[in-house]
Amino acid sequence: SREPVREQRDENATSEVLAPSFALGSVFGGKTRQCALWVCMFVLYYAQIAASKEIPSETARSCQSLGLRVSEIKLDAEVGDMLWLPGRIVFVITEKRTLYRSDNDGRSFENVMGRLEDSEVQQDASQNGVEAMHVSDADNSRVFFKGGGSMHWVTYNSGKTFHARRTGFTFYTLKMHKTDADAILASRLNDRCLGLTTEGYCYMSLYVSTDFGTTWKEAVQYVQQFDWGPHDATVVYSAYDDDGSVHQFFRQPTDLNVYRSSDMLGAKENTRLVVRRGVGFKVAKSGVYVAVKVCVR
Repeated sequence: SREPVREQRDENATSEVLAPSFALGSVFGGKTRQCALWVCMFVLYYAQIAASKEIPSETARSCQSLGLRVSEIKLDAEVGDMLWLPGRIVFVITEKRTLYRSDNDGRSFENVMGRLEDSEVQQDASQNGVEAMHVSDADNSRVFFKGGGSMHWVTYNSGKTFHARRTGFTFYTLKMHKTDADAILASRLNDRCLGLTTEGYCYMSLYVSTDFGTTWKEAVQYVQQFDWGPHDATVVYSAYDDDGSVHQFFRQPTDLNVYRSSDMLGAKENTRLVVRRGVGFKVAKSGVYVAVKVCVR
């Protein structure tokens, strides 16, 4: 079965794309045919995204000349993100944050927003709908759908059913665990950062869930970067010492340290300082590489 893969409209994006199992240039020989095939493979992008946009007849003829079927798909806006799962499942998010699902490799799509509980309950309408999709590396039938506000959704079965996750706050970024399908890391900007209050200081918090987003624990404040470590229960993050007297983004890089938790941010005694003045890090199979700010007088 295929691994879940993504396609983004942004030509500069680094996300993976669905690639055929053969070399396009070597089979069809030539750049023109290679481009034409990609147009056919991603005909959804050139389909009837809006009523005023139609597939050019020359594109359809080019696809048909290669023996490929042309499908015209009408969505409510341009495509923002796409996700392929095993079993011919395809998810699409449009720029209006509408979620579509296909169970036939994209030949037809269903608008599934009506199956997402409370998908239009945010006071700010711009926060309604689905903003991002995060598939589990441990179980690719599980997907976390991040909402634009405090409502989020999950599926355990590639979208046959959906379950609401009411966190009460907006996530900034999420990271799924590679071997534990229930474990998720997420960051959140506090209400001061979002302009919802004038009290206190702006900072980012790191949260952890061990039940696929049902409950969340705030583990670290003033966090800058985070990731799952090279071992299953390890979390690596960089954070500022919280003195509660300044906004996080006004802090100096020399105040940033790298820490490691050995129990998924469970007990504080299992978190250790790894490197002082660690301004950035990269987790690899062989270990953790840290960039350090060096002050020279």
